[in-house]
Amino acid sequence: MYQCLLSIDQVAPIPTIFMQPPFPQWYKPDLKYEYHVDTHGHNIEMCLDFKTKVLQLIKAGCITFDETLNVNSKPTS
Repeated sequence: MYQCLLSIDQVAPIPTIFMQPPFPQWYKPDLKYEYHVDTHGHNIEMCLDFKTKVLQLIKAGCITFDETLNVNSKPTS
């Protein structure tokens, strides 16, 4: 979903500060995700910031999903 939203200019990578030890219990150094510019610690499926962004886009009517769960972008005027 991230790549699709990126291709229709609904999201952009967001720089973030890299975490320093001591790491939280959920932190997984072998996982990285694109939304925060390849930050390590968890995958995009566990990224609360990305989930929040998707929900904002849905509530604002900027994106919808068709019956096959493809993302559709609302045309901008």
